[in-house]
Amino acid sequence: MMVKLIRTEMKRNLFTWSTLIAFLLFVALFVLGAEKFRPNTELGLERNSYNYFSAFLYTHGVGPKAILPIVFPFIIALLSGSSLALDRKTGYIEFILLRTTYKKYIFSKMIAASIISFLFVFIVEILCFLYLRISFHPPNSITEMEGYVPSFGHDLFTQSPFLYIFFIVLNTAILAVFISLLSILLATWSKNVYIVMFAPFFIFIIGQLLFFALHINKFAPFELVGGYMLNSFEYSLLELPIILLFSLLITSFLVYFRFSLKFKKGLQLYGKTKINSI
Repeated sequence: MMVKLIRTEMKRNLFTWSTLIAFLLFVALFVLGAEKFRPNTELGLERNSYNYFSAFLYTHGVGPKAILPIVFPFIIALLSGSSLALDRKTGYIEFILLRTTYKKYIFSKMIAASIISFLFVFIVEILCFLYLRISFHPPNSITEMEGYVPSFGHDLFTQSPFLYIFFIVLNTAILAVFISLLSILLATWSKNVYIVMFAPFFIFIIGQLLFFALHINKFAPFELVGGYMLNSFEYSLLELPIILLFSLLITSFLVYFRFSLKFKKGLQLYGKTKINSI
């Protein structure tokens, strides 16, 4: 039953207009960032400064004109973050909770959203990097690269740049799972789909300002999308994925706790036959 619920949730989330919009928006902003980085004909000969690795770093948030990191929370929320709010708004949640337990429902919701957001970001970023490989030159020498050269995991980048790109994509995919679960958590308070979709974006903005005000820029939300690769905060290689995974687990617990509390409250008020209070 659990596997069937997960499959159903994944199908409901995948084959929607919001998923298509998220895909087109992600690709468009990635290509736009790459084109802003693309040099003129003369500078194009400087392969150690303008190559597909530098273009990836620039587009991913290192560059000053990169737009993708700013819109990233909204793109992920479009994918599956609003599914719980939509279920509550349409009454589908009543239908499904008459056929399964609330625990199976919310777990399947979280698992499906996590799988979709992870695979979406992972696959799309790999495809975008392949686009950069086709449209940009390779560097003459990794060790002699100039300009946009990562300080985060620098040794890994110089020794195995493709493995480094894979690692960055993996970090971003984990961050996407966190944002997706954050949207589901917000949906336990609001049935408004638009609020749930836009809220992570505003939370990131508020978080960015708050972390900067407290002088802990190292963990400012937008930095975790890509800016961390070029800053001087001296992250260890595994520090970011561990922090992201910890945040993900905490958010998962909060989603389960909040949904359980809301379900039990509705059950106490209305009994087993009426659960639309959640």
